[in-house]
Amino acid sequence: MVHDIAKNDYTDSVPQVNDIDVISSRHPEAELIKVFVHANEKERLKNAVANKNTSMSHLARALLLQWLEVQGEGGMNGTHT
Repeated sequence: MVHDIAKNDYTDSVPQVNDIDVISSRHPEAELIKVFVHANEKERLKNAVANKNTSMSHLARALLLQWLEVQGEGGMNGTHT
């Protein structure tokens, strides 16, 4: 999804959390990664994802894909933009 165009004509191609498909451990290509956070961060994250009606796994995946996109490494489909 392409978002608003800024005044400098830059187009933000970073997908939003809701634009990324949800995958589960049952998905044939799913891989497990672990992320370590402080206890207080975990509680804040749990509350935030509950308020947004999503999962911590989905939020983490979306943020990682957004980061890849910003780095020029491709996001959702692994291609460079």
